[in-house]
Amino acid sequence: MFTPRSALRLLASVAVLSAAANSQTLQTLETFKGPAPSTCVAPLPNYTFSPADSTVNAYFFLSGMNTNGGDAAALYWFAPNGSWVRTTWTQTTSGYSQRCFSTNLDIAQWIAPDGWGTWQLQVYVNGNPIGSPLAIQVNNAGSPSSGAGPLYAGSFDSIDCTHAYGWAKDNANPNSSISVDIYIDHVFWATVIASDSRSDLAAAGIGNHAWNEYNLPSTIYDGNQHRISAVYSGTITHLQNSPRYFQNTCNANSGSPPSGQSWDLMSQQQRNQAIINAGLNGYAYTPGAREALYYSGLDCKLWIQQVVVPTASGNTVTIPRTDDATGYQWNPAPHIYQISSQFITPQQPPNLAALQRGWILQVEETVWFMSQYNEPGPHTAIVLSASDQGVELLDSNWVDVGYVGVHTISAQNFVKYFAAYSVYEIGW
Repeated sequence: MFTPRSALRLLASVAVLSAAANSQTLQTLETFKGPAPSTCVAPLPNYTFSPADSTVNAYFFLSGMNTNGGDAAALYWFAPNGSWVRTTWTQTTSGYSQRCFSTNLDIAQWIAPDGWGTWQLQVYVNGNPIGSPLAIQVNNAGSPSSGAGPLYAGSFDSIDCTHAYGWAKDNANPNSSISVDIYIDHVFWATVIASDSRSDLAAAGIGNHAWNEYNLPSTIYDGNQHRISAVYSGTITHLQNSPRYFQNTCNANSGSPPSGQSWDLMSQQQRNQAIINAGLNGYAYTPGAREALYYSGLDCKLWIQQVVVPTASGNTVTIPRTDDATGYQWNPAPHIYQISSQFITPQQPPNLAALQRGWILQVEETVWFMSQYNEPGPHTAIVLSASDQGVELLDSNWVDVGYVGVHTISAQNFVKYFAAYSVYEIGW
């Protein structure tokens, strides 16, 4: 890990005098091109950079700072390979509860030659993460996403209670697939490849260039309006009909696989959704809430093995009972595909954003958690949604003894509760 001490600039603070605040709020975090602002007016945002830009410039605005001074602010730059760079401001001066900060990262020094891709920026104050991370793209000028002369065409067709979808292609290279970046409320969410087939696109002569994003966060189903954007990957160019605005609570059981379709003929996204539907057992839930839905009377692993998977697969997939002594890993069995497995350490934090809806999560609890809650060993759950901020889980025997319920675990608590984890997909 490395910590550059580049030339930093604490901009003129907004003159808001108040009593010392107990907590800070991140009002703005963005990257930009061009000169640093001389006042606390946010510059025009830009989230895609290349070597021609020389630097990636960042700006953030905090409220609730201690008016007596002494707060320590930091901006962490997390590289695609998991390494990080930290910019720090120590011992802020007294007088203001609102402050803005600006700094930059030299592309040639800290990003080239092997740091191209998606970077995550996270603000910390006094050692605590504040607000949501920001994802940006830093691409080599010679990479496919910024190749010479692309002739982009595409559309963000719609978003519903199961997925966002559309199509995208480069007419200069019609036989190759391109990618689309999805942003939710201005924050990078995912990159999807536009390589799926769709009958209407085939009939229109567009070819196999459809894209689908099934793993949308449950937080967009809160009844509030959310802005969903689709841009050609590595650019700031929107697809036609982007952005779209989505406002719906959505029944949790929407998006079921086609009625009567057998497990072996489903797509993996449909299998993952079938796992969730079987776990919910017809009960709707409020995303983000802690709720006990129904009584199962089974421990977490038995519930998935004896109820969820057989129900979802129409009894075509059975998972044998495995010994809890296997800890955070399941014993090998047909139709269980391990996606990843790791111990959690400060040098290797969990990659929660990589978890997908419908995956099975198996964790080994920490000694601290077991002593605090008198809970032994491993736990098994279904992932409902995940981001860098935490995970929303569907499981038995967590919210209440013997009950199937939903709950969220923040990223901070995930590290505190669990020493290791594995994720699995139930396939064919």
